[in-house]
Amino acid sequence: MDIANLKSVKGDRNLLKQVFVNLLSNAFKYTGKKKAAFIKVRSYKENSGITYFVKDDGTGFDTRYYDKSFGVF
Repeated sequence: MDIANLKSVKGDRNLLKQVFVNLLSNAFKYTGKKKAAFIKVRSYKENSGITYFVKDDGTGFDTRYYDKSFGVF
């Protein structure tokens, strides 16, 4: 796992925690059967906000359903 120093953000502590728990849980879940899984966590400043991401080499998902999966956020 490769975790960089993440930028600070203000927000609801419980909701932010839940987002990261969900993202990291999915990354572990879908790379779990690999001998050498890769999970990367980063953040960067963009315009007036901060973007966080979790990238892994797991099974992924069908991008046709992107809106159904991430439209809520």
